[in-house]
Amino acid sequence: MGDKKATPISINDKDYIFEELTPEQQTMINHVRVADQTLAQAKFDVDHAQVARDAFMQMLTLQLESDVLVDEIN
Repeated sequence: MGDKKATPISINDKDYIFEELTPEQQTMINHVRVADQTLAQAKFDVDHAQVARDAFMQMLTLQLESDVLVDEIN
């Protein structure tokens, strides 16, 4: 009938029910969740930037090496 929502949450290996926490505690949990998402996105962005940098450095190196070879032939 009036089923109450019970969202289990584990913090420091201790289990809680989200809806039983104070509004302030719920807000802090939400901030932690958003911070976790932000950190995950930042890590993804760093990985993406590193791969792009490596690819451009490889292309540059190949081009510079091929220019050296052309100069040596002439």
